[in-house]
Amino acid sequence: MGFLQKVHSAVAKTKTSRFPVEKTNKAAAAALIHTKVVGSHTINVIYSKDAREFSNAHKKNFDSTRSSTETSLVEVVDAHEIEIIHLAEAVEDMTLEGDLTTKIPSFSLKRYKSDLVVVLDVDQCLVYYSENADNTENDTNKGTAGNPMWKLRPGLISFLKTTMTRYETHVFTAGVQFYAEPLLDVLSAVVGLPFAGRWYRAHCTQLSLTHFAKDLQATVMTGGGGDKDTTINMARTVAVDDNVDTFVVNPSNGIPIQQWTGEGDDRCLKSLTKLLEKLEKVPDVRPVLEKKFQLKDRYGGTGQINDFYERVCIYMRMKKYGLAA
Repeated sequence: MGFLQKVHSAVAKTKTSRFPVEKTNKAAAAALIHTKVVGSHTINVIYSKDAREFSNAHKKNFDSTRSSTETSLVEVVDAHEIEIIHLAEAVEDMTLEGDLTTKIPSFSLKRYKSDLVVVLDVDQCLVYYSENADNTENDTNKGTAGNPMWKLRPGLISFLKTTMTRYETHVFTAGVQFYAEPLLDVLSAVVGLPFAGRWYRAHCTQLSLTHFAKDLQATVMTGGGGDKDTTINMARTVAVDDNVDTFVVNPSNGIPIQQWTGEGDDRCLKSLTKLLEKLEKVPDVRPVLEKKFQLKDRYGGTGQINDFYERVCIYMRMKKYGLAA
């Protein structure tokens, strides 16, 4: 029996080590999503205090999925269940063959319906953070003003369920870990699946006081180590962000999306879902995205797109593909 066959055999024997989003945790997380009326539309919100309390209460459950550099075997069972089994646990009683007899290799085995890797920004891309609730809005659950919250972009939960099931899905935010982690814990629990990786401001490349670039090859694809991996398949990787300046290192992998600030009539995530489905069918996403958005040659010497005309051109291209209103 070969090494991988032995690993799969060990996985089958370790069914008790399930991804720790139990039904009770999933229900508790879902209960944290409240509804607010914005004009003639409704949006979902998660209160910051509730998210932090949930995250702290379930800290032990999330510890195995928070680390962006953790080595594990990950096997998608269905849309709502994942097995996470540490390689050392899975093969500790095996007799390895050949060159593997003295050392267990470090790698992750992941099975998704597609080989596309999706890297998502958080703030103003998936959510909008508000320090104070608008008194004119009707919170159907709490009716509380002045309570910091994350507003969820329309269709977010459905989008994440589809994306996290189908693709290896990472989140990469320029926000600090202390701020973003509770939100990601709640979203992961609601969806019932872990993010493949979580990346924060500490993983960004800071080009100026306020400009943080996201180098996919130095972080997402190398476990945060910073060493370029010649085996990285950037042809199958996309990054979604409302801030086009973050794409400067990997402009041909970028999908710009309109900045979201709480509008209830936004439909951009539906259009993004359709675009990702189309990108599944191409061998290399880079020439396709370059043709659609033409980001590569728009950056100035500072690594930012400062020209107003250039930004208007990008906006019009986003609008063409339903990624802007």
